[in-house]
Amino acid sequence: MAKAERLFVRAVLAFLAFPAVVGLLAPWSLARSDPWLGNGCSSGLPLAALGAAGLVWCVCDFYAVGKGTLAPWAPPERLVVVGLYRIVRNPMYMSVVVLVAGTALWRTSPLVGGYAAVLKSCPAILVAWRSAGCEGTPLPPESARGSDLVGDDRGGRASL
Repeated sequence: MAKAERLFVRAVLAFLAFPAVVGLLAPWSLARSDPWLGNGCSSGLPLAALGAAGLVWCVCDFYAVGKGTLAPWAPPERLVVVGLYRIVRNPMYMSVVVLVAGTALWRTSPLVGGYAAVLKSCPAILVAWRSAGCEGTPLPPESARGSDLVGDDRGGRASL
């Protein structure tokens, strides 16, 4: 198997292992078991479709431009600064949150809506955890202001 074919297989496996589970399988499983599930709302479909399109766009950019995948075991070889990455700091996270929020609205599932809220907070929690050195050391003074959690710290791009 050629290098390009191996990379493509890795990209597909990484997509199936991460965003497909977090953004598709988990919300659908939660919605099926949600005791407060409503009758459905078709206005959530465009939102879910927008999130899915953004996610596919990001994965394609990682593969085509970055020559890698979203998986830690096969990261992009080149920095990806095209497509949604020119506008938003973490478009893959944002796309998954929009997909899950759209699914929550479409299925009128409070449980999936709560899951979307948890997903929305994950990047900020991860940055704070990494900034603390994962051992509980205090954050540096600039982190105490929250400057690395939100804001305009990468050339005008919004953070998630």
